[in-house]
Amino acid sequence: MGYSIRNTGEIIMDVQKNYKYYAFISYSRKNSQAAAYLQRKLERFRIPVQKVDKQLLLPEQKYIKPVFRDKRDLEVSEKSFTENIKTAIKETRYLLVLCSPESASSYWVAEEIKYFLETHNNDFSLVVPVVFSGNPGSNDETECLPEILRRNEITDRNLPRMVADEGENVREGWENGLIQTISYMLKVKRESIKASIDAERVRFLKRCIFITIFALLIFIALTVWALHAEKKAGRNEIKAKEQTALARKNESIAKEQTALARKNESIAKEQTALAKQSFV
Repeated sequence: MGYSIRNTGEIIMDVQKNYKYYAFISYSRKNSQAAAYLQRKLERFRIPVQKVDKQLLLPEQKYIKPVFRDKRDLEVSEKSFTENIKTAIKETRYLLVLCSPESASSYWVAEEIKYFLETHNNDFSLVVPVVFSGNPGSNDETECLPEILRRNEITDRNLPRMVADEGENVREGWENGLIQTISYMLKVKRESIKASIDAERVRFLKRCIFITIFALLIFIALTVWALHAEKKAGRNEIKAKEQTALARKNESIAKEQTALARKNESIAKEQTALAKQSFV
């Protein structure tokens, strides 16, 4: 979906345009880890659809995805690298620029921004600079905004910052930048975005707890079954030994009875012989 301007100056969606990507991340290779984090977290964010203008969503859309990052999403094709990038840029709704002194001096980042603006009616409101390091507007070696973005439409904004404030760790700084980025794209207050992220984290923990308890119950059931089987096997072994001992005893008795029978037979023969001698 694209944007158009009403007479009142209000930005609205052009519902005739359907984009393949929700956002395209433009970044310096030196900031690849942060770009991967941003892509992963954006695509996993569950949109609070009841708080978002329907014009900002695709039908049945529950997540901010797909988000294009060239290292992961470029497909093997006959097109050149540049043509593939241009195609992806044309088919994306927002351009996220991961801003750092490295990206500020990157030729490719500047080219991606220029091409995005060319294909999106030169609408800077669709460009989302995300400060990763450096100082926007400093115009020195710490400058993080590419030159094309050093203009009032950008610098007058409260830009998302993936930078830890005093007392925060790096993870917290990155998450704050993520929240600010989502807030800008969905036009929803940061508190609502943070609440959604916290709620998703709670749901994730509940799923983990449920899976852990379920796995524990299965383990307990298998342990009880194994103990029962072991106990039964022990009883069967004892019974088998008793039966073996009884069989050996019966065999011994049978041998004794056989020997006794032979002895009786021998005695009977002797008595018969003596009887014959008496008649003579």
